[in-house]
Amino acid sequence: MAQQVVTRRSFLRGTLGGLALWSAAPVLGFGNHRAGHVLRGAGKSEITAGFVYVGPVGDFGWTFQHDLGRQKMVETLAADGVAVNAPFRELVGSADAERVARELAQTSDIVFTTSFDHWEPTLVAAPDFPDVAFENATGLRPGPNTGVYIIRFSQSSYLTGLVAGAMTQSNVIGYLMPVQIPETIRVFNAFVLGARQSNPEVSVKFVNIGAFFNPGLADSGSRALVDQGADILTGQEDSPTTITVAQELQDQGQNVFAIGYNSDESAFGKDAHLVSSIWDWSPFYVERVRQVVAGTWQPSFYISGLAENTADITPISDAVPQAVRDSVNGRRAEITTFDDIFSGPIRDNEGNLRIPAGQIATDEDLLRMDWLIEGIEGQLG
Repeated sequence: MAQQVVTRRSFLRGTLGGLALWSAAPVLGFGNHRAGHVLRGAGKSEITAGFVYVGPVGDFGWTFQHDLGRQKMVETLAADGVAVNAPFRELVGSADAERVARELAQTSDIVFTTSFDHWEPTLVAAPDFPDVAFENATGLRPGPNTGVYIIRFSQSSYLTGLVAGAMTQSNVIGYLMPVQIPETIRVFNAFVLGARQSNPEVSVKFVNIGAFFNPGLADSGSRALVDQGADILTGQEDSPTTITVAQELQDQGQNVFAIGYNSDESAFGKDAHLVSSIWDWSPFYVERVRQVVAGTWQPSFYISGLAENTADITPISDAVPQAVRDSVNGRRAEITTFDDIFSGPIRDNEGNLRIPAGQIATDEDLLRMDWLIEGIEGQLG
């Protein structure tokens, strides 16, 4: 994801225009914005799908999962008789995103840009290629030939929070906070909500690292949080650093565990890893490429999660008591049928009532979220 710091104020300036597009329904269509233009890939048995990655494919996090989705998409469509050439460019930040998107669009039938940081550059580049489909991960709204896709990351994060709250002995959890936008704030709050439902005594300390991929800052931030009493580490940084730090400390005799994010990071912490939030982007990639081949693709705002098998958690470690594992897995089954994670009463960490009793936060509420939930120490800034 993005490697630059985006403030809440600058993000929210662009958010209001996208609020109406965020819906509980998995897909929102926007009519035929491409009238008069035939998709370049329509009817082809050989197609090119270009991918723009914000991080390295070896980050074992956000970009790693997108690349697994790319590979799985190629394999799935090959079985359907569609040969997909799927070039990718990695380590593309906002400054280069438009140029790279244009470069790939010269020879691609569909281009996937996989970061919020790529959203605006994609909207700029796409109109110059009206016969090419563009899709952006986590943007605010579609464009004339640009769709947006997002996963309900908060669902999995809430479940891993349930595990964290049950496993902490110090009642202090440490969290690495990356770029501060409503998406990351929502995920953070969902995690803490789960942790405090398991253990109301939990408090969560966090460190701002200002980037989604910076293993060095993730390492120093993790150690600082342990020094402040945290015995569970997690966050949204795109590497397994919290896991490796926790495993190192366990090897030294400290009782520290960690929870992964984006991909299965259990291999990095044989003793320390408890569970990971994971994403599978391949169902979306397969569907969209099929639509391009069929000539039916239209830009839309696509939302998916546990119910669509794009969000999930890994098997929970045997270090977690069986009763806790059963409880979390039971809650997981409930969430797949109804997303009621943010159900009131919920207060922020300054005591203000944000979601009244008997109410569930709407998607519009979640999209504009710019406050921290009760139990978190510190403020955004």
